[in-house]
Amino acid sequence: MVAPVAVMPEAIERKLSEIAYAQTGIQLGPDKRSLLAARVQKRLRVLGLPDFKSYIEYFEATPGELQHFINAITTNTTSFWREAEHFDFAKAHLERLAASGQHKARVWCAASSTGQEPYTIALSLYPIARDRYMDLKILATDIDTNVLKKAHEALYSDLEGVPRDVAQWGFQREGDQFRVIQPVRDLLTFGQLNLTRPPFPMKGPFDLIFVRNVMIYLDAPTRGRLAEECERLLTPGGMLYIGHSESLNGLNTGLRVQRPSVYVKGQPS
Repeated sequence: MVAPVAVMPEAIERKLSEIAYAQTGIQLGPDKRSLLAARVQKRLRVLGLPDFKSYIEYFEATPGELQHFINAITTNTTSFWREAEHFDFAKAHLERLAASGQHKARVWCAASSTGQEPYTIALSLYPIARDRYMDLKILATDIDTNVLKKAHEALYSDLEGVPRDVAQWGFQREGDQFRVIQPVRDLLTFGQLNLTRPPFPMKGPFDLIFVRNVMIYLDAPTRGRLAEECERLLTPGGMLYIGHSESLNGLNTGLRVQRPSVYVKGQPS
């Protein structure tokens, strides 16, 4: 039986919400009160602490708890081939780059979660890169260290959403689970990154950037800084993909709408 969510004292709720915003850009307003309490209550059980007051005391005395708190409050909803047309557009873009004589392509997946999205990108682009002898590398980042560990393992019990032919060549069975094949895994590098702290430490430029279903959790100033940084890191003509429920409307960027949720960086004059 699931334990009921305890009521978090208002002062503690306010303090943890401020920490969450300062560290991640995630806004946990009154409508997220029960979510915050439930996520922190799980940490209480893990740590064997009796109440939220004890947690705050532990938090302030334990520097490493900040990352556990961030891991607890972040949302990691993901699946293979989510918003699938984006991967068709990405394949078409890589084909254009190859046809133009480009031999190297760089991709950034900014919200890796447990890996389904970056592996979908890799599985979609790998055949083109292999057949065209392209040097393809994919950077996959997330703020949550727990999900990054799972993503690096590339081991899944459920291949829902994966096209049947890709499931056949792109995974190898290990008991009752499936692991992404080594040549595809070799395309990816995983790393922790806080998207609210630009400028980011990578040089770029990237031909494709996926920052999908992230901005809905951020306020307008944070979204603006993130969009500007994506524009900086894109190569001219590069493509930015955001979630279907997201938009860059009202943000100060030079990115042009290619189609809903797909943006392109203009060529230099």
